Amino acid sequence: MVNLTFLVQDTKNGSAILSPNIQLCRCVNGECFVPEATSEQEAAIENTFLVMSCNCLFGYTGEFCGEVRDFCAGELTPPCNPLVTCANSAAGFMCGNCPNGYEGNGQICSDIDECQGNQTVCDQICTNTVSSYFCGCNDGFSLDSDERTCSDIDECSKPNNCSQLCNNTVGSYECYCRIGFLINSDNPTTCTAKVQCDANNGCDQICYIDPIQVGQEKCACNIGYSLQESDMKSCDDINECQSTQDNLCDQTCTNTVGSYTCSCLEGYSFTSPSTCTDINECLTGDFVCNGVGEECENIPGSYRCACSKRLNMVRVNGTCIFREDESIVADLAPAAPSATQEQTDNAIQITLANFQEVNYTVEANVLFKDSVVKLLNDFCNENTLRPQDCGVEQNQLFFSELNVKRLPSYPSNQGNDAIIQFYVDYPSIIRNATVDQAILASIVFAELQKLRDLTGFSITLDTSVTPPSPGTPTATQSANAVQLLISSFSTSQWTTFYDTVFRRAVVVTLNRFCEVDTYSRTEDCGLSDSQSFVLDNIARLPNNPIQSGENVQVSFYVNHPSNTNPVVLQNVLASMLVIRESDLESALSQQVQIQTSAAPATPPTATSGQTTNSVVIRISSFDANRWTYLNDRRLRSSIASRVASYCSGHLVDCQIQTGGTASFTEANVQRTSSATPSDVGGNSVDYSFYVKYPSGETPIIQYILASVVKIELDAMQSESTLFFSLQTSFQPPPPTTPNSDQSNNTVSIKIRNQQADQWHGIQDNQLRAAIATQIASYCTSNLVTCGVTSDQVSFDSSHVTRIESSPVQDGDNVTYTFFVNYPSGSGPIQRNLLAGILTAQTVAIETATNLSLSVETSTLAATPPVASSDQMSKAIIVSASNIQANQWSAVQDSKFRGYVAQAIAEYCQASVSQTQECELPANQATFTTSHVQLVPGSPSQDGGNVSIQLYVDYPGGGTMSQAILLLIVNQKLTSIATNTGLQLTVVTVIVIPTAPPPSQENTDNAINVVLKDFQADQWSLRDTLFRQNMAEEIRAFCNMSTYHRDICNISDADVNGFTSDHIRRLPNSPTQNGTDSILSFYAVLPSGSGSLPSSVLATIFTSQQDNILSVTSELENPGESISSSQTPALTPTQTQNIVAITIFNFKSAK
Repeated sequence: MVNLTFLVQDTKNGSAILSPNIQLCRCVNGECFVPEATSEQEAAIENTFLVMSCNCLFGYTGEFCGEVRDFCAGELTPPCNPLVTCANSAAGFMCGNCPNGYEGNGQICSDIDECQGNQTVCDQICTNTVSSYFCGCNDGFSLDSDERTCSDIDECSKPNNCSQLCNNTVGSYECYCRIGFLINSDNPTTCTAKVQCDANNGCDQICYIDPIQVGQEKCACNIGYSLQESDMKSCDDINECQSTQDNLCDQTCTNTVGSYTCSCLEGYSFTSPSTCTDINECLTGDFVCNGVGEECENIPGSYRCACSKRLNMVRVNGTCIFREDESIVADLAPAAPSATQEQTDNAIQITLANFQEVNYTVEANVLFKDSVVKLLNDFCNENTLRPQDCGVEQNQLFFSELNVKRLPSYPSNQGNDAIIQFYVDYPSIIRNATVDQAILASIVFAELQKLRDLTGFSITLDTSVTPPSPGTPTATQSANAVQLLISSFSTSQWTTFYDTVFRRAVVVTLNRFCEVDTYSRTEDCGLSDSQSFVLDNIARLPNNPIQSGENVQVSFYVNHPSNTNPVVLQNVLASMLVIRESDLESALSQQVQIQTSAAPATPPTATSGQTTNSVVIRISSFDANRWTYLNDRRLRSSIASRVASYCSGHLVDCQIQTGGTASFTEANVQRTSSATPSDVGGNSVDYSFYVKYPSGETPIIQYILASVVKIELDAMQSESTLFFSLQTSFQPPPPTTPNSDQSNNTVSIKIRNQQADQWHGIQDNQLRAAIATQIASYCTSNLVTCGVTSDQVSFDSSHVTRIESSPVQDGDNVTYTFFVNYPSGSGPIQRNLLAGILTAQTVAIETATNLSLSVETSTLAATPPVASSDQMSKAIIVSASNIQANQWSAVQDSKFRGYVAQAIAEYCQASVSQTQECELPANQATFTTSHVQLVPGSPSQDGGNVSIQLYVDYPGGGTMSQAILLLIVNQKLTSIATNTGLQLTVVTVIVIPTAPPPSQENTDNAINVVLKDFQADQWSLRDTLFRQNMAEEIRAFCNMSTYHRDICNISDADVNGFTSDHIRRLPNSPTQNGTDSILSFYAVLPSGSGSLPSSVLATIFTSQQDNILSVTSELENPGESISSSQTPALTPTQTQNIVAITIFNFKSAK
C-alpha cells in the first residue's frame, strides 16, 4: 500500500497538505478495476494510492495482461499432436499439418496405412509402418532400385539345383531334361534315362541311350560331377568354389564331394543356406559400450560405440558431452594411418566445398566413411557380376568403415574448401589388396549425388574417370560392328570403369553363349577348347558412345580370339547378343536393346511344289521377334543332319533312287518365306520349312518329310537345343478305295504298343514294303500254295493297300487292316490264305519293321463254295490221318488244292493219250487251284482221320468225271501227299458192275491186250473209263466213213447204240503176267444179236488206242486185226495211183 501526500509551502512558510486518492491502472491488454474490498483492502482504499487490478482480454494473461497466453501448452496436455508444430497467438493456437505418413487436423494425427485398399505404392508386397511403409517382393522376385517395383529373378542365370537344364518362369523356375532323359517323378530336379542301358555299361554314374546316335550307350554324371574326358565314363568332383558361376554362396564356399557348403563371415548370419545378412549387434545385445553417453551403432559385420546423437552429444577429449551450444569444439578425426604404395596409387581425390579441415571431426569422419561404404556395398552387390566388376570372385562383397582410409595429411585446406584423398582396401578375409583407383573413382562418380545426400557435403570428384579413346578400326571391323542402346544412361556416365564393366558384360555374355554346348562353341563361336573371349577382344567404334535422348547408343565390334577369324561377323554377334540379352542386361544392371538386325537372311522364293510340301513345327518358349540368324542356321543344320542320317540308311523310305545321295545340308533346308517363324500365342512360334533333294529343287514329299521329322524329333531337338512339336500331319496319304472283292479279302493285324494318331507315312510304307517282301519270299518258295508262277511273285508295297480308316486304336494297340493284290492283276489274295502267309512270316516282318505284330484274321480255310448236284456226284473222297478238321487252314487248303491241280495238270498234259483220257481239249488253260474245290462241309472229322471230299472243274467249264479224277488222284497220290505233308488215302472206290457170263461167241470174239508195266489189281480205277472210251471209239470209228462202216459191218442202230455197258471183260480179266497184265474183253452188239467180231474190235482198238487207254498197250496177237487181204480189191486205176508213205514212231501191230 502506498500513501501519497502533497505538502505545499510558500515563501511565507505557509503550507497546505493534500492527500489525494490515486488509482493506478497499468493493464496492457485489458481493463482496470477496483477489486472488491476485503477488510484489508478497505483499509487500503482509505489510503490515497491504489494499484488497480486488470481484467485481461482473451488471449492475454499476467498481472498487467502483458503476456500472451500459451495455448500450445494446453491445460493438461498440449492440444496439438507431438509431431506437429503448434503456432501460438493471442487469438489461440494453430496446429500445423500432420507430417508425411499421417493424416488429421494437426490436433489428432493418425498413421496413414499406405498398404490399405487399392493403393499401388508397391508392386507386390506392402508392409505398413508408423508414418511410412516399405515394399517387398514375393519369392522369385527382387526389389528394384526404386524400392517399389519387383523384377523376376532369373534363377537359371546362376547355379541352381537342376541336374540338367533350367527354364526360368515368372516368379520361379522349373527343371527339364536333355533329349534322351525324363524328369524323375520322385524328384523333379533330377533326370532319369528314357531307355535304360545294359547292366554292364561301365558308366560311373549315369548311362543313357544317345538320341542322335541311335542305340549307342553314353555316360553322364550327377549334378556336382563332370565326365572325365579321358575315358568318357568316370565322374570327377566339380570344385564349385573355384567360380561364382558354380556356387550361390554370399561369402565363404567350401567344396565337398559332389556339392559344396556355404558359411558366413564373422558378424553375419544365414538367412538361407547360401545367403548371409549382417548381424545387428545393437539389437541382439552382443556389444560393449561402457563410455558415458555412448550408444551402439551397427556397421556391416560389426558395431561401434559412438556418442548419442539423439542426446546431441559429441566427443570432446575422448568423452561424450552435451553440445549445449556451438562453442563446444568436438574432437577432430584421428590422423590417417600410413599408406603403402599400392594404397597411395589407388587413392582418389574429392573436394569438399566451403569446408575446412577443422570441421572434419570424429563424427564427420564416421559419416564420410559410412557413406562411402554404403556407396560401395550398394554398387558392388547390384547384380551377380558386380562383385567381379569390383575386383573379387565372390557372389557378395561387403565393405565396412574399417576398409575406408584417408591418405596421411588429409583433409587438407585449399582456400575455402578442403580436399580429401582416400582409398578403400578389400576385406582382408576376401582379398588382401586395395580397390583399383578406376573402380573406386567410377563408383564415386556414378553415385556422386548419393554421396552428397548421405554426407550433406558439397562434393566434387577430382580424379579423372574418362576412358581412353578407341583406336581406328579396319574396314572389316567397322562393317561387322553392332549397335546397342542402353536405356536411361548418359555419355557422362561412361567412365573408365564403366567401359571395363561394359566390355566385361559383353565378354561374359558371349562366353556364356559359347559354353552352351559343342555346337555353340565350335560352329557358332568358332572357338577351340582352349579359347574364349576376353576384354581386349571388345572395342568401341570411334566417337562412341553417343547420346540419344535419355539413352546412349554404342557401336562396337568383337575381335575373334583365333587368328583365322579376324572379327566376329555382324549377324553372328548380333544373334549372340539377342539370344543372351538377359545376361547382358543382368551384367550391366540396365535395360539394353540390340539395334542391329540379327534376323536370318531372306530365304529363296519357294516354288508351289516346295510350299505344298512344307512342314510346320511349333517351337515353344520363343518369340518370333527374337528369331536370329544363329537360331535359324542351327535349326536348319539340325534338320539337314537328321534327314541325312535317316535317309542314308533308308533310301527307299525317302524315295531316293538307287545311286542317289542323302548328303543333305542346311542349304537344302529352307524356310517357306521370311514370314516364318510366326507368333501363335502362348510364347510359341510356328516354323514352316521344306527340304529339297541334294540333286535339285525337288522337295521331299510332305508326309515323308513329316514322318522323318517325327522319327528324328528327339535328335533334332537335341541338336538344335530347341523344344518343338510337329504340326503337319505325318499320316500316310489316303489309299485307293477298294472294290467289293478287295473289301471281302482284307486282313487285320494287331500292332502292339502303338498309337493310331502317331502312325506316320514312312512307318506305313515300311510295313507295307515288309509285308510285300515277305509274301514274295513265301510265295517264291510256295508257288503252288500261293497259286502263282515264278514270274508272278514280284510283290512290292504298291500291291499292299490299307483301308482308309486304318490303323484304329484298340487299347494300347492298333488294328491295321489291308488287302494284297496279286502282281498279275488277277485280284486280291484270299484273306484267310493271306492271313496264313502273314502268320508264317510274322517274325520276319517284325524284324524288318521293329514292330510287335499278331495276325487277327482267321487263318482257317474259308467255307467252300456251294456245289451243284453234278459236281457233288463227281466228287471223290480222300482221307488224311495227320491233321484235324478244325485245324484245316487256308494255307493247307490252298496247298492241297494247288497240288491236286498240279497233279491233274501234269497227268493230263503228259501225253496225247492222257490228254484224251482226261477229256481235256488241247487248247484249254491248265488246271489251277481255283479248279479244285472241296464240297461244303469238307473237310470233316472221321474218327482219327479227316475226310476230304473234292471235285474238279475243267478250265473251260464242266466237271471232271469221278472216274478220271479218281484215276489221276490214285496215280498221283504219293506226289500229292509229299508236297502237302498229308498222309493221304483214297477212300472212294468204284464198284465194277458184274457182267453176265460170256457166251461162247463172246469168248471167241474177245481180244487180248497186253498192258505194259501194269498191275492187274489197279484195273478197277480204269475199268469204267476204259469201257466208256472203248464204246465212244467204236461209235466214232464205225461212223468215220463208208469204208469204216463196211469194216464194222453192223447196223446203224448197233453202231450208235454202243455204251460202256456193251464193253465187257472176260471173267478174272485182267490177269497178271510178269510185270504186265493181260486184258481180255469183247463188245456185245446193242441189239443183242451177238458180239462185234474180234478182228473188228482189234482193228478199232489199235487204230484208236491213244483215245481209249493211256497205258502203254498192244494186242497180244496182232493178227487178230483185219489183215490186208481182207481189205477191198483195188481197181487198176487205184493200183496205178498207190503212193508209198513212211509212218514214223508207229508199230505195224497198230
